[in-house]
Amino acid sequence: MILSTQRSGSTMLCEDIKSLGVLGTPDEHLRLVLNQKKKTAAEQLVDFFTSNGNLNNSRFYSIKLMYNHLELLGYWISDRGLGTKTNKKKYREIALQFFLDKFDHVTFIYIQRKNKFEQALSYYRSAKTKLWHLRDGKKVENNHSISYKDQKLLKNIDINLFNRIYDKVCRRDRKLQRLIKNQGIHYLSFKYEDIRSDYPLYLLDIGAEAGIKLNINSLEERKIKKIVSNDFVSEFKKALQEKTDRVYS
Repeated sequence: MILSTQRSGSTMLCEDIKSLGVLGTPDEHLRLVLNQKKKTAAEQLVDFFTSNGNLNNSRFYSIKLMYNHLELLGYWISDRGLGTKTNKKKYREIALQFFLDKFDHVTFIYIQRKNKFEQALSYYRSAKTKLWHLRDGKKVENNHSISYKDQKLLKNIDINLFNRIYDKVCRRDRKLQRLIKNQGIHYLSFKYEDIRSDYPLYLLDIGAEAGIKLNINSLEERKIKKIVSNDFVSEFKKALQEKTDRVYS
């Protein structure tokens, strides 16, 4: 089970795990179901998860749960038994406990991004351009040029929107860490910046935690690109600080 906040590198982590072929197929399997208006019972959620979390006939089911979906998941799992949706903290706890109760062994993985400014900018850029992930079949090289689309973003910065996204990114990450620790869950912790450079060796730690010896020698190059270039991050921060005195970590 991968726990994360948006734009934390969780998609790259999911793709890395899928490439192993033995630890299930993690993704946001429940997102579409949870966002539907119709009522969904807990057992239906399990059926949907198990039919999508293991598409390679391995011994593992895998899933990614974003922080902003945990309370909704807990709400459905409880079959609305707690009354109103104001019990957000309780619903998040129910969501995590559900998997502990339902499965014999759960390997929890928490991924975060050290650079919160870059995480917020990735979120902001994706929200503006509607582009969330890039994949191709070739070796990925870091692109340090600033595209025409990015130049337009630099000229029209929405400070209020960026600040709201930045605050949300930091707040959700703190709350997710607190939730995991308060429930006493043992978990593997990874940082996006580290696993980006430590591929595929970091996967051995996941295999060891799951109780399986992995063969990483046959893995191919990653097929997922970094959307936000270092040059764009630098130029955006410079342009932003010309408009505000706020200090970003």
